[in-house]
Amino acid sequence: MVARKIRDILGADTCNVWLLRSDSADLYLAEKCGEGPAWDDRARVASTEGLLAEVLQQASPRLLPDAASEAHLEELLKVAGNFRIQTWMAAPLKKDEEVLGVVELFNKQDCTTDVGLVNFYNMVQCEQ
Repeated sequence: MVARKIRDILGADTCNVWLLRSDSADLYLAEKCGEGPAWDDRARVASTEGLLAEVLQQASPRLLPDAASEAHLEELLKVAGNFRIQTWMAAPLKKDEEVLGVVELFNKQDCTTDVGLVNFYNMVQCEQ
């Protein structure tokens, strides 16, 4: 439900919500919405390497406006199958100063500017 709301509000094809596991150093796919890469419902990725890990560790958003040409997304492009990844963006999911995970969007409309990235980042922050 969270992924669907974020996807719909921001006008993206796909939204994935990755949460950090407390018992390991992995991010696991907690929720997905859309026709994006064919991640298994129990998908996990290391929180120590790759773009999601970079967003998690730096606690700052990342935008790839031309994702198809990005070497960083090579593995993801393999998983995508027939789904064409045009743009990719991700932001840390935070509560106060604690990073809980990462929200990932594919093919967000009008995401070629920093304004879109800032709006996305601000949307997924939880403050008390």
